[in-house]
This record gives sequence, structure tokens and C-alpha cells, in this order.
Amino acid sequence: PWRMLLPWRAIVFIAGAPLWPLESFGRDLPGARSLPKCAVSRPDDFGAIPEAATSDDEDSDEGDDDDGDASDDAAGIETESGQCIFPSMEVVSGVQLTRVFPSAILGQSPLSSAPTIVSQLSAKFGLTHVDGSMVDPWATTVSLQSLGDGTLSVAQASLNNSRLAFGVMASRFDTWSGDEFTFRSLASSQSPSVASAVLWRGERALLLVAVEDPSARRITFSGYGPFGAPDPILRWAGALGRASLTVSVAGHETTFADGGGIWGRAAQISARYDFEGSAEGSYVIAQGAIASQALGYLGINTRTNSLGLTLPGTYSAQVAERGGGVSGALVGVWQAAPQWRFAGYATMASLSVPGLAGGQLRSTRVAANVMWSPIKNLDFVLEGGFGSIESRIPLVPSARQFGATVTVARSF
Repeated sequence: PWRMLLPWRAIVFIAGAPLWPLESFGRDLPGARSLPKCAVSRPDDFGAIPEAATSDDEDSDEGDDDDGDASDDAAGIETESGQCIFPSMEVVSGVQLTRVFPSAILGQSPLSSAPTIVSQLSAKFGLTHVDGSMVDPWATTVSLQSLGDGTLSVAQASLNNSRLAFGVMASRFDTWSGDEFTFRSLASSQSPSVASAVLWRGERALLLVAVEDPSARRITFSGYGPFGAPDPILRWAGALGRASLTVSVAGHETTFADGGGIWGRAAQISARYDFEGSAEGSYVIAQGAIASQALGYLGINTRTNSLGLTLPGTYSAQVAERGGGVSGALVGVWQAAPQWRFAGYATMASLSVPGLAGGQLRSTRVAANVMWSPIKNLDFVLEGGFGSIESRIPLVPSARQFGATVTVARSF
């Protein structure tokens, strides 16, 4: 069917980009006119660790979890004095081969172990408007993502300056979100509604507070009551040299259909070290999180997490939301050359669900990939991964999964 061929057509089109770089298209045409570049810089995410006062104008990604397409070399277009627009676009196409080896427990039927092939095609379009006429410029960002099945979702719709932010954006709790990998783990797949403010900003540290939509952390589909209070979040981030540390804590209220409710809590710490010299662009990350009656903060409710780990929808909120658990990740990225990058990670999540679903569940994953970038913003990625679930919870079978993915991404 033509739907199965569509991703391969996209790969052929994207792979042809080195022969016809879009950046040079139209430069030499008669009458071609270059739009004026914006004198106002595209602002960094307000929640990023501040640059040192003695640093140069080149940004170094300090491990923040927000969109990575806001590079300094993405020149803006000046529409009028002090008003600038920064457009962005990304197309991703690929194929994933997986095989699951089940281990039926608790009288459950084993999962199918036949190899499966899944194709993917997605496009992301973003537009940021910066008003530099004020002392503290305001940025308005809208980002839409379209999947191969034709669905369209809002990845970001926000308004922010250096201290305040409002809208749909990356959570202020999350730090590392697995963007280096196709096999994402402990990663958010949705953007919550957020209102955030920086309480204090130093030379190389900051403290911010936020409230977020609690529905983004739901881990099942039934038994919930009306929304209660938004999730309060406190985040501290600091850096010393090339090392950085981020600590986040959150509260989470779950209301039940019968009128009751519980309060949960979660905390996360993430440490990162960026290498310099010949290893510029390489880094390591160690991250750990703990949650009680707020399992959504461990990432298990997302469709991009390790082995697609989710609790059964038949579990009501009364049962699923009373669980607790821990998670951790160890990540390494080596920029061997400007065109070559190698990355690997290992993650773990351990859950305990009381009541009718009483039992424990542990999920682990390891993955590695190599990325080749023959030209700027064109990436070919080959990745392999292994995942395992050890379950003693009803309706969640134990299983092992092996997979390999080939992906092509082109951004502008």
C-alpha cells in the first residue's frame, strides 16, 4: 500500500538534500533579494542555566530540556525595527524492526514473538516571534507536529521573557528527555500547560517555581474526578565550570470519581558534565527520580518510554495512582568528529502498585546509536536497543524486546 511506501519516498527526498541544499536555493537567481537578518538574538529558554558573565556569545547547551532547534546560527528575519521572526522545520522518516520474546505469567496469554516492522514519518513546524523593543524581550512560540497518520498536535504554544513563561511547553520538572535516541526512555511525549517564574537568577544558577496541568501525569484512563489543584513545581539549576546540576521537586493531586483524593510527590536530580578540547560536544548525564502517588513523574505514562511500558487501562485511578517507584538513567555522548556522533544509555524504572494490583514491576533498557551528518542539519542515525520487563503485576506480562531503527532527519 502507498502508506507503507511514503516513508521511503521521504528518505529518498531527504537523502538528496546534500545535492541540492535548500540554503543555497535561489541565491544566484536574477532579482533574488535577501531578507534582512534580525539584530535581536533569539532568546534562550528562560529556564536554562545562565551563561557565565565572562563567556563569549556562543551558547553551550547547558542540559536544559526545552526544544533544541533554537540554535544561535538560525538567523531571524527582521519584519520591522526590533521585531523578528525565527522559523524552523524538521522532517523525520525511518523504519524500526522489533521482536518481542514473551514470558507469560499469572495465567496471561503470551505476547506475539513475530518480528514487526513499523515505519515512521513526522514533520514539525515552528515559528518564534521576538519583540526586542522592550528591555526584557518577549518571545512568542508556536510549534506544530504532524505524524504520518495525518494527526496534528501542538508541541508548543508559549509566551515568555527571561523570567516569566505561560502556555504549552516542556515541563519544568523534566531534565534529560532522551532526545539523542529513537528508543526514548523516561521521556515526556506531551507538553503540559505551564505557568512559570524565575524567583532568583545568579551568575551561574537560578531558582524557579511553576504550576502545571496535572492531567499530563495521569497513568490510566478511568476513575478520575474533576481536576483539583495544579501541580506545584520548584526547580533549582546551577553550574560550576563544565559541570551542571538540576534538582526538581513536585506535588501532584489526584481526585477520584467517588469524590476522594490523594496528594503525591516526586523529586528528581540530574547531573551533567560537558567535555572540552578535542571532545567538544561530548557529555555524560546521570539522573535519578523518586515518586510516591505520582508515578506519572517517572515517565511511565508516555508512549515513547522504555518498551512502551504503561499500566493497563483497566486499572482505575483508585488503584494505579497509589503506587510508588524510582527511575534512573545514565547517558553518554561522544562527538568523534563534526560529522560523527556516538551515543548510548541505560535506564531503569522500578514500580510498586498496592491494592488489587499489588506487586512489583521493573523495566530496564540499554540502547546505542551512531549518527552521521554529511552536511549541517542532515542526520542519518542507526540505532539498536534491548529492553526488558520483569512483572509481578496482573495484566502486565514480562517480556524482552530487541530492536533496530534507521532514521533520517532534516531540519531547517
